[in-house]
Amino acid sequence: MKHVQIRSIAAAAGAFFALAALFPLEASAYEVPVQIPHTLVDQVGYRVDGEKTVILRGEDIVDSFSLRDAGSGETVWSGSLYQSGYTDSATGEKGRYASFNDFRTPGQYVIFNDTLGESFSFRIDEDPYAALFEDSCKVFYRNRCGLTLTEALAGEDAHSACHVDAATLQSDPSVTMDVSGGWHLNAAADRDVAVGCSIVEELLLAYELSPEAFSDETRIPESGNGIPDILDEVRYEIEWLLRMQEERSGGVYGSAVTRGLRVHATDAELLSARVEVTSVSENASIAFAAALARFGYDYRQVDADFARTCLRAADRAFRYYETGTASQRKQQGVMAAPERFLAAALLYRATGGGSYRSVMEEYFQQENFADSFMEEEALFHGGIVYLDTRQSQDTAVCNMLMQALIRGAEQIAEESRMSAWLVCSDKDTGTLLRRAVQLRVADHVIYNYEYTTIIEDHIHYLLGRNPQAMNLVTTDTEWTYRDVAGTTGVLTDPVSAARFISLISVTRR
Repeated sequence: MKHVQIRSIAAAAGAFFALAALFPLEASAYEVPVQIPHTLVDQVGYRVDGEKTVILRGEDIVDSFSLRDAGSGETVWSGSLYQSGYTDSATGEKGRYASFNDFRTPGQYVIFNDTLGESFSFRIDEDPYAALFEDSCKVFYRNRCGLTLTEALAGEDAHSACHVDAATLQSDPSVTMDVSGGWHLNAAADRDVAVGCSIVEELLLAYELSPEAFSDETRIPESGNGIPDILDEVRYEIEWLLRMQEERSGGVYGSAVTRGLRVHATDAELLSARVEVTSVSENASIAFAAALARFGYDYRQVDADFARTCLRAADRAFRYYETGTASQRKQQGVMAAPERFLAAALLYRATGGGSYRSVMEEYFQQENFADSFMEEEALFHGGIVYLDTRQSQDTAVCNMLMQALIRGAEQIAEESRMSAWLVCSDKDTGTLLRRAVQLRVADHVIYNYEYTTIIEDHIHYLLGRNPQAMNLVTTDTEWTYRDVAGTTGVLTDPVSAARFISLISVTRR
């Protein structure tokens, strides 16, 4: 029977749980309901010199609170709640805030309030996120395909090399090809080009924003080779993507999917399943062009020859996409996918090619470009790349992009200020991560201390300072997503994991 550590809200409840510990009942007969604290904290912790804010839910809360040692229960610091509180616009719930910024002694603590009782425990440390950051960066290593993962490096995810046999083309099984490598992206161990490219984009963006955050010591096979491990990890996916490009046309196959599995397949059956490759796809081709262009640019100082190989492959995929969509766009009189703009921006930054700049200008000339800048992710990232390029730029376009970035960042910041939970969105973790990363980018371009604080508030939210008081990222604190059936964590979704890495990298500088 699994035992969950529970902190009582009242003395009577504490006495009940003490009795339950002495006389445990079978889980099938009775399950003790988990008591969720109404004092919300980041369960992983707070930096010694960082902002340390907690949220207290409820009305008529006693104005004082104390910080207690989690082991001894000794009070080590006391303070008062903020006079101003919040009202959740969605539920009408009221609450208060408190902070203990002046307390800087490392240790494991809880917050205690006479009205609400204890919070879950948390750590104060010089670098409370060090292990979390490394574990997040290793998510993709643990999902590598075609490679033996050793127990020493992968722990319980260790397995022998999988899916190394030749795959067949779905539309013509007589055609075989080597598509080993890449990352498993779902429970069926499928590998999708467009999704993989979006992950590459997020990871490389994180590297570009904070290259100093990424070490060569995260305990993957390439560690110690003098190259940041994040680039080694991305290269592993890039090498698979190159295998997915059709040699003749430059187009890119859509995905490598497992087939022939029974409903309740074992791990061994899953890892040895036959693989089929889906047809060449315009969507995969333009995503490939963008990802390979960004990687080729970022990797040029590491391995110039491989970087050039990637840029040539990106150009071929881009031209394949242009050939397939040009006539259709002309007939319909509409702009092609925003991903085309991103690919063109990345190729222009890497090569300076005039044809790529011409493609971008098509988008810049659209009346609604500035309005769509923050809403269309590809337009946002492409615009940021244009601002970053050392190639020739249009000053008016740069001014337009900067104004759109400032407006968008201020909107995210204002929504966070008005939120009871101090974040831009509390309904959808995916949206929260996407917009928080946008603020992270804005903070890099136009540094603003308040933006950094808001970004950290989003990290605190994900790690427990949310309406569920739940750690939505890791599983090694008192109350996490794994404790509630049907709830998934941020690191269990590859795209969300990549965005989280980009977000938490702000704590590494």
